[in-house]
Amino acid sequence: MFRTCHALAKHARPYTDYVWLCNVDKRKGLDAGTAYRNDKQARLFTHHIAEVARERIRDDVATAKFLSLISDGSTDLAALEAEMIYIRQAHRRTISVNFAGYVNVERANAPGILDAITTAMSTLGLTTDSGGLAAEACWLRK
Repeated sequence: MFRTCHALAKHARPYTDYVWLCNVDKRKGLDAGTAYRNDKQARLFTHHIAEVARERIRDDVATAKFLSLISDGSTDLAALEAEMIYIRQAHRRTISVNFAGYVNVERANAPGILDAITTAMSTLGLTTDSGGLAAEACWLRK
């Protein structure tokens, strides 16, 4: 069930697809019962999968010596502005990039984008205390 929910999330499929995918699993001989075969449980499973992923990112950020933020704006058909924020980090000779958040912004100006980045970073437990780092708007571990 968790793998099915993970696949739905990775491929941006609706939770309602979960029910018929469970029916396909049952036809293949994988019977997981009926208690958790609904879209509400799929949403709950996906929430827990995402929380584990966020915890892994928090752990990576906590051990990284160097962090940088990548932000990219987008506008949808309704002319709503949003920022996608990524964290790039180096730790033990490994560079990785993780998705930090997708935040809607009122205006795509500097204060609006900074607010979106701050919001995304706060969900990962990072603050804007600069404490002698290279840039004034650095995010530090708590």
